[in-house]
Order: sequence, then C-alpha cells, then structure tokens
Amino acid sequence: MESSRTTAAAPAVPRWLPAGAALAAAGWGANQFTPLAAVYRTQEQWHPVLVAVLFTAYLPGLLPGLLLGGPAADRYGRRRVVRAALLLSASASALPAAAASSPAAVCAGRLATGVAAGFALSAGTRWLRELNAAAGQSGAGERRAAYATGAGLAGGAPAAGMLAEWLPAPTALPCLVHTALALLALAVHQGAAHSGFLTPLLLAVTAGAAPYPALLTGMAVVGLICLWVTARFSRGNPP
Repeated sequence: MESSRTTAAAPAVPRWLPAGAALAAAGWGANQFTPLAAVYRTQEQWHPVLVAVLFTAYLPGLLPGLLLGGPAADRYGRRRVVRAALLLSASASALPAAAASSPAAVCAGRLATGVAAGFALSAGTRWLRELNAAAGQSGAGERRAAYATGAGLAGGAPAAGMLAEWLPAPTALPCLVHTALALLALAVHQGAAHSGFLTPLLLAVTAGAAPYPALLTGMAVVGLICLWVTARFSRGNPP
C-alpha cells in the first residue's frame, strides 16, 4: 500500500524536463547548419560566399535574443517565452525544408533560428535554474542547463550530417527532424496555462530594445546585409 502511494505521488516527468528539452532543441537548431553548408556547396552548387553568409546569418538574431530573452522572461514568464521561442525555432527549420533550393528562404530561416535560440537559451537557462532551486537542488540547475545545451549543440551537427549523407532529401530532411524535435519539446509544456505564443518575443524586441540601441541597430544592419548578399548571389548563383 505504501509503495503504491509513493508511486502515485511521483511526478510523471521531472519538473525541469520541459526547460531542459527546450535548451536541447535550441542548441540542436543553432548547430544543424554546419554539415548542411557542405551540402549546399557541393550538391546545390551555391557560391562559397553565399554559403559563408548563410552560415553566419543566425548571429544577428542570436545576440539580440540572448540580450532580450532574460528580461522578456522576467516580464512575461519563463514558460511563455520558451514556448514562443520553440514555436519560432520549429518554423525557422520548416521554412528552408519547404524551400530548400531557395537561398532567401534559408537565410530567413537562419536569422529566425538565431532569434529563437537566443530567447530559448537565455530564458530556458533561468527557468531551469529556478526549477531546480525550488526543488532544493540549486547546484543542479547550472549543471543540467549546461548538459542540455551541450547535448543539443553536440547532437545537432552530427545528426544532420548523417541524415544528409545517408537518407534522401539531404537539405530538407535534417530541418524537418529538428522541426519535429522542437514541436516535441513544445508538447512537453502542454500541462501549464499559456497564451500569446509570439507576444513575448515581439514585445521584447520593441519595448526591451531601449538599453541596447547601438548593438541592436548594428545587428539589424548585419541582418539586412546578409539578406542583400543572399539576394545578390541568388540571382546568378555562380559556382
């Protein structure tokens, strides 16, 4: 009888799992392009400059996301911001999967991936630390955040590379796998009330940008340059 009561009282999943899954999915999405760059260059015959621009295009989104993710989580709640970032991350991978031969789609997806990763990593790390502190495991929060983020970063590149090497649709399938993983991580959050998926991200970008005008302006300019270079090389796309 006592054993059954203990079993019934045990939670179905650890409370920190949704935050950990979000960190892993964000890390995966940020790093999956590394092997795909070689695929775009060798199979799609995209110009090396174009591939290099696409490789770094997520940085103009990542830095603002890292800066604004924490304040957004403080204002709108950890879970809401992480859910919004996961939805954006899934959409960012679905876009190049749907239009794999379009450099513009890949560039837009990379920029959105950076924004999503920045918000998810910043807000998700805070959330994971708080969940562990509330459970009396303050030291475990930092460790689990590092493990979850590291697992995503370390797993995204080799998994995408193996999918691209050995399975059909090498430029689309790895992105679709990440989309599925991000949506699976999003499904882990279904137990709590939520509203306004993208509202925290939009409000944070507009209202929370005041402390960093120069940096955010610079990142916006870099993002526009990435899009311009992508459009420039997409027209002719010389090998």
